[in-house]
Amino acid sequence: MQRNIFLQLNWRTATTFVAAMLLSVVFFSHAARAESQITLSPTSQHIKIAPGKTHEGAFTVINSGDAPLDVRIYVAPYQVQNEKYDPIFSKETPRTQISRWVSFERNTYSLKPSEQVEVPYKINTPQSIPDGGQYAAIFAETNEEPDGSSIAKKKRVGVILYARPDGKTVESGKVEFTNISNLQIVTGLTFNQRIINEGNTDLSAQSNVTVKSLSGKELFTDSQQKIVLPDTTRAVPTEWKNTPHFGITTVSQKTTLAGKEFADERTVIIISPILLLILGAAIILIVGGGIYGARRSKSKRRHASRNTR
Repeated sequence: MQRNIFLQLNWRTATTFVAAMLLSVVFFSHAARAESQITLSPTSQHIKIAPGKTHEGAFTVINSGDAPLDVRIYVAPYQVQNEKYDPIFSKETPRTQISRWVSFERNTYSLKPSEQVEVPYKINTPQSIPDGGQYAAIFAETNEEPDGSSIAKKKRVGVILYARPDGKTVESGKVEFTNISNLQIVTGLTFNQRIINEGNTDLSAQSNVTVKSLSGKELFTDSQQKIVLPDTTRAVPTEWKNTPHFGITTVSQKTTLAGKEFADERTVIIISPILLLILGAAIILIVGGGIYGARRSKSKRRHASRNTR
């Protein structure tokens, strides 16, 4: 009997020891695994190019992780789709021809942890080019080895090139403000603008939204700066969270585009759904109480008249 107990204790001790060893191996192997991280600066460049001329530029790639990195440099066309401005890096248009004109001294780099390198590039602009802006993205992409799996992990960062050629440049556009109802039963409010670029080069739009109370107190303000590519429309939403339970406000929207200011101002009454429910319940109680009181008073008068008879 004692021998069986001894064997059971030894078995439990051995099992616990093995489990602890396995957990420690997993923990320390995970902790020791180096983490890869890549960053790039700047993330956008606004440049000028001229037919038949060469533009030289550079950007910095940084290994901000704990493991060595092999980085590949390449260029792709840059365009957008829909008003949310989802990027497209595979579609060529007359405005992405610049992706064919970009070249690099080197296409690959090896970076140690915390090391950074300046990557030069050249844009050899041909003599005959389309009018208006040209757009491309230069990417720095890691080429990591699989870590125990058969799937290689890749990370990439990029710099967007906004190029303006010498020649005929048309800067033109307009702003459409979404119609806001004067009565809003909400707990949060979103203001929407549609910025339309009608020119042939990219435009910078500065949008400002301000909400004030009747007394002039500022309740909310927001400012955004967006780049709008030619022949596109960009939706710019502004979200005001946690609006007051009740307020009579003045909403002012102003956007500067292509040297012009577009503005919209209106009065908006805000009521929260909770407050509306409370007011509704109070009205029901008041009306119901009034009806009940009137009926009870009428019943008392009838009862009193019967007693007098």
